Amino acid sequence: MRNTSLTEMNLNRNRVGDKACVVLAKALKINQTLKKISFYWNYVYPNGCKALAEAIAMSKTLTSLDLAYNFVAAEGCKALAEAIKMNTVLTSVDLSGNFIGDEGCTALAEAMEMNTNLKKIDLTCTKIGDEGATAIANAIKFSRSLSDMKLSENRVTAEGCKALADAIQINKSLLRIDLESDRQCGSFRTVVVHLSNVALRLRLELW
Repeated sequence: MRNTSLTEMNLNRNRVGDKACVVLAKALKINQTLKKISFYWNYVYPNGCKALAEAIAMSKTLTSLDLAYNFVAAEGCKALAEAIKMNTVLTSVDLSGNFIGDEGCTALAEAMEMNTNLKKIDLTCTKIGDEGATAIANAIKFSRSLSDMKLSENRVTAEGCKALADAIQINKSLLRIDLESDRQCGSFRTVVVHLSNVALRLRLELW
């Protein structure tokens, strides 16, 4: 019997690994009700991400995906990015604490350019540098849906911050971008700019 009522699944801190992800992915492919799923602090590696990505690409209901503090890496992020390109309902993605680096971030940025529904992305502590930040900046320029972008605790320097600053002056949907603890970003703690008469607070609360 297929489930017709489940809308949220919380698997946080349950030692979920790739094998479990493969099983869950099969169920997700036929599920028509699940809106939120969280794998926070588990053992999901690239193979698990690939299995989940196949299901995410097909989902017509999933709006929120939390894979924070797993072992996604660049390879897993690339698979998820391909799924995000195809998904038409996902609005929130949390990959914080996964060391996706610039390579994974660049793939995700390409997906952001194609996806018109993403509103919130958390890439806190993901070993992103200026290359990744610049890729995200290019995606932000053209996004009409993104409102909250978290890039704190990464390796972004003044170069990456400049690219982001240029992007937010073009973007009309972004309300918050967090670069807290990106220590090389610059000396300003808070930058306020105006887009379409709306005050946008770009947080640069540094060490």
